[in-house]
Amino acid sequence: MRDLIAALSLSNLCFIASWRAMLYPPFNGYLIHEQPDHVAFAALMLDVLLLAALMWTPIPFIRRWKDGRTTSFARWTFLAVTLIALNGVRIQFHALSVPGLIEVVNKKVLSLLLVMVFGASVFVLVRWSNRVINAACMVIAVLTPFVFVTFSQAMWVCLKDYATVAPAESRPLAVRKHAERPATRVVWIVFDELDYRTTFATRPAAIELPELDRLQREAIVATDAYPPAEQTLLSMPALITGKYVSAAQTVGPDELMITFAGTSQPIRWSMLPNIFSQIRASGGGTAVIGWYHPYCRVIGDDLTRCFSQATSTEVDWRNLSISGAMLVHTQSLISIVPLAQHVPYIYKKRHAQRYLRLHEQATEAVADTNLSLVMVHYSVPHHPYIYDRRADDFTFGPDGNYLDNLELVDRTLGEIRRAMELASVWDDTVVVVSADHAWRVYNWSRQSLWTKEEEAVTKSEADKRVPFMLKLKRQRESTTYDSAFNTVLSHDLLLSILHGEVFAPSDVTAWLDHHRSTGESAY
Repeated sequence: MRDLIAALSLSNLCFIASWRAMLYPPFNGYLIHEQPDHVAFAALMLDVLLLAALMWTPIPFIRRWKDGRTTSFARWTFLAVTLIALNGVRIQFHALSVPGLIEVVNKKVLSLLLVMVFGASVFVLVRWSNRVINAACMVIAVLTPFVFVTFSQAMWVCLKDYATVAPAESRPLAVRKHAERPATRVVWIVFDELDYRTTFATRPAAIELPELDRLQREAIVATDAYPPAEQTLLSMPALITGKYVSAAQTVGPDELMITFAGTSQPIRWSMLPNIFSQIRASGGGTAVIGWYHPYCRVIGDDLTRCFSQATSTEVDWRNLSISGAMLVHTQSLISIVPLAQHVPYIYKKRHAQRYLRLHEQATEAVADTNLSLVMVHYSVPHHPYIYDRRADDFTFGPDGNYLDNLELVDRTLGEIRRAMELASVWDDTVVVVSADHAWRVYNWSRQSLWTKEEEAVTKSEADKRVPFMLKLKRQRESTTYDSAFNTVLSHDLLLSILHGEVFAPSDVTAWLDHHRSTGESAY
């Protein structure tokens, strides 16, 4: 019985990543679009029991044989699995993860420290192997109550109607007052982490962006535009409300408390007026197709069409059978193995699938003539890097970098344009292409996935500018705008265009000259 309990405790610990993600989701469930249901929890309990059975089954035979080599192999295997499981516990804490440690010390120092720790660990194992194995047994015994904690919570979920997180479209979408074609349509495309410097200013010769270049030749092009914030959590609410957001706190699956610059009182984002609610007030149709933020849950009642996608690590639980959910949980075991978490196949494939679903929705929405404003918030070129620019196709392997996803941005824009041209709406639509924030080189250059090609392009120096291209209706020539401004002005500028107050490129530049007050944001 003691062996069985130990096997169950160790097995449960191996699935620590799954338990944490399901029982204690980050950001209060705000970023989760598909909350795990009773099937997902039942599958996880079955996985734990199955792995425990596999661990326990050979133990009686090993004890009966009393073979020295077999016993020694079993003890060392137990120690290895225990250390891997404890590594899974470690990486649940950001401060103890490799990215978290890199924030404290640079990669070279960390590498040296890891080598020293590894060497010391080998010495201790060789010198006092029996003591270490006995200590591992004690750790597993101490953590046995964790089985009761996880299983009791999982069984509670299975026994009750689980509705902690509402479906992605829980807020009823707005109903159009009439179906007349709007006099002016705007398609506002926000690419996540699209960088001005790399895209235009100092683009590497090997990177080809024909669609972005084509749009640049027939649009108002800003050379010194800055985003409202350096984080998507802050920047997108700022763009949508037209005000700087200094802080944001998730308080549930369908609410974000935001604090505007110069104030101290957090306000519910869902209760605030925004560019979509103002258009809805005048009877216009609105749409958001986006990732990261659960737009449909938060501001869905200001929209006549909505589609939101999760981050790349989330699983579509509600579309899985119990066997499929068991397989997903089993895949999570990879994340606790040292270095194996860098195997990108699983999360890259999920990210690509979500991109494709979002892109399909976007190509439909931008061609819908009943919509006055369509915002598309794309997940690229943000990591993970799912595109191989040399093969001109998606990839789920370990290679790839920001520059590959940059060419995916170009391909995406081209497909959006062709969808609009096919619907005969491109010429009569105002198109804006920008970003929520620039390429955060200061962050990615400290990660293990940073490549020599990226280093050669950036020299690890950040440039906080973002692209900002605005094509007016039937515009054919380019106009350059060189003065610094912040794209938080997009809210007011687009409303002025939709209200018929701004018509020509000269109107746009004059409007920006009059309203711009700052460039780089403090947030």
